[in-house]
Amino acid sequence: MKVIQKIGLYLVIMLINFAGYVLLFSAAFGVKPAQFGGYLREKANEIQTEIMQKAMTRPAAKSEKPAEDTEKQRIQAELEAIEQQKLQLQKERQELESARQQIEKSKSQPVLDEDKIYNLAKIFDTMDKQKVAEIFNEMQDSLVVAILPRMKPANASQVLQNMEPARSALISKMILRNSEG
Repeated sequence: MKVIQKIGLYLVIMLINFAGYVLLFSAAFGVKPAQFGGYLREKANEIQTEIMQKAMTRPAAKSEKPAEDTEKQRIQAELEAIEQQKLQLQKERQELESARQQIEKSKSQPVLDEDKIYNLAKIFDTMDKQKVAEIFNEMQDSLVVAILPRMKPANASQVLQNMEPARSALISKMILRNSEG
């Protein structure tokens, strides 16, 4: 019997505690004790709704994975484009280096010796002007521009007259530029 009395006493204490909690919480939340049951149901429904919404948004989180994949693909594509640009820049750099080396090589070629040019001019002064014009048509422009002004003016004019008109005009312009600078 004593066990039944203890269980009964325990239940009574639990009911008193429960009633105390109801009064305490109802006062804390500003709800009358009679309305507390409805308040608890409302809160339970709100919590259940939140749980449902969170459960529904989890598949959306899975749908973010394709967005992440798309972002990763975009970044990968950009990295590949950057790598292509890097390779292109390296190629252009090599081409520029090659061009620079050619320029340095051409600069290092010996400058035409003035005495040799003067001697060539004397030789061409004595030759047939038609033949000199044919020879000049086969020579580099820079060499013709160096020799022609050192020839006698009458001979130089006959050589220019016997050259192709376009080449004669070009050589004349180059001589003019050299005499100005």
